[in-house]
Amino acid sequence: MNQGVKRQYHLMTAALCALSDILPICGGIFGGSALLHQSPPLLMLITWAGVAFLLWYGWNALRIAFSGNVDLASDGELK
Repeated sequence: MNQGVKRQYHLMTAALCALSDILPICGGIFGGSALLHQSPPLLMLITWAGVAFLLWYGWNALRIAFSGNVDLASDGELK
């Protein structure tokens, strides 16, 4: 989001976001769920990896929000 607001690398950022949406969707369509249901350890690993990622991401967002150093605009006002 910051890159889009700053108007830096906005096309590359949009492409990465689209790709990060397309990959899990294709995984679900082409049998990812069946694979996870056949392998309980893999399901547990994916679940806890997701929990760890969300906790890490949330902690960093909270830390940045309370630091007061949020810089969304580049060199002056947005046009």
